[in-house]
Amino acid sequence: MVVARSDWSPDATYVSFKAGDNFWSHSHLDQGAFTLYKGGGLALDSGLYGPKYGSDHHMNYTYQSIAHNLVTVTDPSDTASSNGKTVREIANDGGQRRIGSGWGLASAPIDVTDWLDQRALYHTGSILGYHADAGSVVAVADVTPAYTNSHSGVGEFSHRTRRVERLWRTFIYDRAADIVIVRDLVTSSRAEFQKRWLLHTTTRPLVGEGRFHVDLPPNPARKQTGGQLDAYVLLPERARLNAIGGQGFEFWVDGKNYDENGTLASVIASRNQPVEPGNWRIEISPPSPRTDDEFLVVLVPRLSTSVSRPQIRKIGTGKWYGVEVSGTNGVRRWWFSPNRTDVTLETATGS
Repeated sequence: MVVARSDWSPDATYVSFKAGDNFWSHSHLDQGAFTLYKGGGLALDSGLYGPKYGSDHHMNYTYQSIAHNLVTVTDPSDTASSNGKTVREIANDGGQRRIGSGWGLASAPIDVTDWLDQRALYHTGSILGYHADAGSVVAVADVTPAYTNSHSGVGEFSHRTRRVERLWRTFIYDRAADIVIVRDLVTSSRAEFQKRWLLHTTTRPLVGEGRFHVDLPPNPARKQTGGQLDAYVLLPERARLNAIGGQGFEFWVDGKNYDENGTLASVIASRNQPVEPGNWRIEISPPSPRTDDEFLVVLVPRLSTSVSRPQIRKIGTGKWYGVEVSGTNGVRRWWFSPNRTDVTLETATGS
């Protein structure tokens, strides 16, 4: 788990990024997920823990990958029913393998030895590289095992069909520029399996060509001053952006809204503490079916009162390409190499 912040003021930007193994209890299917906060939750870990453990909303939405800011890869035939203590239909969210508590498939590992004996099941990712200094935080992760293990492919409920051959995510918080860069290299088992890059919000995103914008008003109950998010989709080129949410679609998965038959809104309103289950999400998809795809998205968080914006553009030279950020702190360029996890920062004073 990587947690970082811009500074120690009440108006700070906060980010988190998660990539590692599953330890059975109270772990969601969310390896590679991130959150982003400035003036309020701009990229949410969505869903409600409830209305009770094991509810339809909890198991079909909150627990699954669809409720988190990550990549899903959907095989339409990945529809096996839960084969735990009771047979139960679970939504095909295109997400990660279903392991851990709540699924009724196996008991918790009793100790480290027991966990290691089942490592093929519980190994779901690794942070391969990490760097942090005063100006930036960078984490490079391989979360392929969260989607695919040696048992994936036969369509069993827990291991699921084989859909993902590679999923590498690079998460960058450029503290100096106060922006987030998310880069994903995704190889699907078949070109026709649809890839979706997800980001969850409370308010409706405004979608434009290759970008989207989120306004989050002040929330006195949460002591939030309000924020805004500008997102630039640099890859894939000609990406399709779709906003899903609003009344009747807040927790939409596989053709159904998991809102406990319309009763979840009253449960949320009755909570003693304010909650942020989210109401909307952005889905970014490639323009056409391919086995290999790359996502490169730049997120610019600002307070709701801010009018300052850096200039963002995609750059390239030879085999290298990346993101140029021009702002009050000068020009910063983040460079990537094709099909590799390399990342380099170039500033006005050098790399």
